[in-house]
Amino acid sequence: MEYFSEITTACDKPGKINAVLMGRKTWDSIPKKFKPLPRRLNVILSHSLKNEDTDNVLYAQSFPQALEKLSTMREKLNKLWVIGGLMIYKEALEHPSCDKVYLTKIYKNFECDTFLPELPLHFDVTKDDAVPQGMQEENGIQYEVLVYQNQNQNKV
Repeated sequence: MEYFSEITTACDKPGKINAVLMGRKTWDSIPKKFKPLPRRLNVILSHSLKNEDTDNVLYAQSFPQALEKLSTMREKLNKLWVIGGLMIYKEALEHPSCDKVYLTKIYKNFECDTFLPELPLHFDVTKDDAVPQGMQEENGIQYEVLVYQNQNQNKV
């Protein structure tokens, strides 16, 4: 989780912050003491939550609505990180402005029911100097981070 926090908060543009976009189940899985994720704008997609937006948390009923809300804040935002769940990953991967995928391969078996869908063929492995290279370890769990670049990139 340390690396996740580092990469989703890192910002090279003074006065800007990153946004993290997640579904309601992902939001619910975050322990209360860590909500909202600090130093990031938290965007929660839910058809059922009808909460009011705050300074640190936005609510949207669809992926397009979330992007629309974020587009009104471009001067404040650096990057958008999509952090789950499955349906949101799928929508993000199909969206023309998805330029990179940071995939963490974890070398340990866990009980889980959601996985990143297969990447479209137009995503190729690339290098990002901000990402640790090769095998890493945290709390006795080995992992590596692979970065994929969208070769059909069309930022909107």
